Amino acid sequence: SFPEPWQILICRSTTTAEEISLFIKRSFIAAKNGYKDYLFCIANVEFLDFELQYYLVKTIRIFQKEETNYLLALVCTREKATNHHILDQFSENIHPTNGLDLESMKILYSKICSNAMCVTSNMSGQGKTEWIKESSFELGKVPRTLLINDDVNFSTLVRKLADCKLGAFESLHLDITLITYPHEIDFFLFELLTLGVVSNELDIVHLSQPLIFIEIASTIEQYLFDSLPLVKYIRRQHIEWNLENFIVSRHLNSPIQVVSHYMDVHSSGALDNTNIHFIGNEAIKEPLPAERCRELLKHYFFNDQLDNVFSYRFLEIFVN
Repeated sequence: SFPEPWQILICRSTTTAEEISLFIKRSFIAAKNGYKDYLFCIANVEFLDFELQYYLVKTIRIFQKEETNYLLALVCTREKATNHHILDQFSENIHPTNGLDLESMKILYSKICSNAMCVTSNMSGQGKTEWIKESSFELGKVPRTLLINDDVNFSTLVRKLADCKLGAFESLHLDITLITYPHEIDFFLFELLTLGVVSNELDIVHLSQPLIFIEIASTIEQYLFDSLPLVKYIRRQHIEWNLENFIVSRHLNSPIQVVSHYMDVHSSGALDNTNIHFIGNEAIKEPLPAERCRELLKHYFFNDQLDNVFSYRFLEIFVN
């Protein structure tokens, strides 16, 4: 089984000495409290400043003198030639590792969060949001959108998620556009998808296996997608332009039905002699089939040249 959130402390620049002290105490007395052979982990210790690293080492040394039955791992990423105080202090316990490769991570995350999916496309306006809505509705959920953009950071994102108060009937739609701090967003996604828990100084949010869609805005050479390593490990739905995927409303007064009825009458050469009614006793009773609407759009809007248009947005502008 995978570790529980209470077995892991992920360090950030905002981590406090109190958090470190409480977690170390928890890990060293776990065996005495019925949690023998439970592994505890303190990750990202390189984000701690020198004083906190020193405090962490000192606290561990104190408990090591009192307890021998414990399992504690410290995970530290060493960039290039950079060294850290904590590595010097525990040099006899260092175990270098390159981590897991991409395919191994995909297999792992397919088990950890099979309920999450990343949705991308090569260009904007290709229907990512609509695809998420339809997929969510098919699973009996109503999507709740959380916009992630501009200079939002980890702490403010936790606050926004806490304000959402996601209901049992809702799915979570994370709409990620241009962002200033991709590392913090990736960190947020890691904690949310891996542990199901995110917290800041004031808020803590626990999501119990929700349906999560992560929409990544289309950018040149997918640089936004590439700036968020974690989304590469979860299932991905890449949306491509296809008129057959265009969702046609069956509401008689919707723009697509109004325009399609006009084009349908025009195609028969009867437009000058026919009044098209949408209200009153002579109003149209049945919407045009979706296939007929697409056929009319292909002929009149695309002029039978589908390769010249790659976005639903242009189609919506025409219809509206």
